[in-house]
Parts: sequence; structure tokens; C-alpha cells
Amino acid sequence: MKEVNGTAGPLRDVTVTRDSGAFSTSYSTTGTIDLKDLQTGLTADPQVVGTLFAQGIDAGAIDQTLLADLRDSFGLTVKVELPGRTTTFAGDKTKVVPIKESTSVLDTTRVILVTVAIGLVVMAIVVLLWPGRRRRRPVSRRPAPVAIPGSAPMSRAQSRRLPPAAHPPDADPS
Repeated sequence: MKEVNGTAGPLRDVTVTRDSGAFSTSYSTTGTIDLKDLQTGLTADPQVVGTLFAQGIDAGAIDQTLLADLRDSFGLTVKVELPGRTTTFAGDKTKVVPIKESTSVLDTTRVILVTVAIGLVVMAIVVLLWPGRRRRRPVSRRPAPVAIPGSAPMSRAQSRRLPPAAHPPDADPS
């Protein structure tokens, strides 16, 4: 801005910022438009003033003439385009106009990815800690022994392994 505006230009203290956060990016523009105190900048350059003085020309008179023409013919409008909004600030020859505009943009892709990642981590923890996930001893696939009438009674350990329907009607499991 200094290259366009110089030290005596109508735009003062202009700053443009962009701040990236975890889930959003903020944009802002601040400054002022000062058409009330316009200056030509002619008298601020010692080399120009010295050259004019050496030729017998009054630099102050030229500066006042240029300044009168500048105030009559110069206007300034600043257009600030930020994501999602555009604002225009028009300069006023009787007062200083503040420039202040800001916006914030939510990064929905990042929010969705973080939400999905958190969900997957929670699901992984639930699966790892789920009680049915613990290993059990393998169950024997051999058929249960059936008591044959007239044979020796089963031991207590043998009868506990039998399903309830396999107990002989006359055998006492206790």
C-alpha cells in the first residue's frame, strides 16, 4: 500500500490480515480514508524543493495550487472483498472515514474429518473393550455320553457335563 499511497496519501494505517485457526480462517481489513487532510507531498521531497528554489520557483505556491486542484478533482472509494461479503467505503472531503471489515470462514471439510476420526476412535475403543470379545475356552464338539439302563451310574463330574435333557430319569445328579 505504501507504494501506491506514499507517505502523504489518503489511505492511512491500512492493514489486511488472515488468521488460520484449527477449524476456521478469519480475514480482516482496517484503516482510514482521509480526504480532509490531502497533501501533494511536493514539499516533503527536499530534492524537488531544492531544484525549484534553484530555478527561482516558489515550491509552496505550486504546492497550494496543486492542492486546490487535487481537492476539487479527487475522490476515493475503497472496495473490500472478503469471502462471503463485499463492502465499499467512500471517502468524504469533510471527515476521516474508518475502514473496518472482517469475516470468518468455517472449514467444514476439516470439521467433518475430525468428527469422523473421533467417531472411529470411539468405535475402536468400544470394540476392544466389549465383553463378548474376550476369548473363551473352546467347547468340545464330541457328543454327550448317554446313560444306558442297567449300566454303572455316572460320576458327579460326568453328569455335570451333560445337558439337562440327557440326565436319565432315575439318576440323581446331586
